[in-house]
Amino acid sequence: SEIDEITNTNFLSVVYSTKTLLPLIKKSKTPAIINVASSASYSAVIGESMYVATKFAVRGFTKTIAVENKKVYVAGVYPGFIKTDIFSRVGKTNKKSLIDKVSMPLEKATKKIVKRIKRKKRSICTGFDGNSLRIFGTLFPNSFPKTMAKVLKGAKLDIMQDLFNE
Repeated sequence: SEIDEITNTNFLSVVYSTKTLLPLIKKSKTPAIINVASSASYSAVIGESMYVATKFAVRGFTKTIAVENKKVYVAGVYPGFIKTDIFSRVGKTNKKSLIDKVSMPLEKATKKIVKRIKRKKRSICTGFDGNSLRIFGTLFPNSFPKTMAKVLKGAKLDIMQDLFNE
C-alpha cells in the first residue's frame, strides 16, 4: 500500500492531471506545463528508493511531453531541500543538522523558480544540495550515491538512524 500511495501521489497524479488538462492547456494563449519533482531525480539516494523512482519518472515524463508538445512550454522544477516543516512529520531533526544547513529559504527558492520560469527555462534546479545532486549524479551516477550515503551516515540525522543501524 505504501508503494501504491507514493506512486499515485508523486507520479500518477502528474500523468493523469497532465493528460486530462492537456487539451485545455493547448487552447491557452500561453500554454504551459510546469511539473515539480525533486533534485533527487538525478541520483540514487540511500533509503529513498520509491521516492527517487517516482521523481525519476516525473523527470522522464516531463522531458518526453516537452518533446511531444512543441507549442507548449514544458518545464521541470527540481528543488533541493527547502526550509519547510516537511520533516516534522517524520520526527525531530536537530536545528543545526545537515539538512537545515543546506536548505534554501522558501521565499528565496520561490523567487529563483519564478524567475527561471519567466525566462522559459526547461529544467530548473535550486539550492546547493539540489545542484550538487544534478551535477554529480549526472557525471558520476555509480560512485556519487555511495559518497552521498557516507555523508548522510556521518551527518547522524535522526530521520536516517534506522537505515544506518541495520
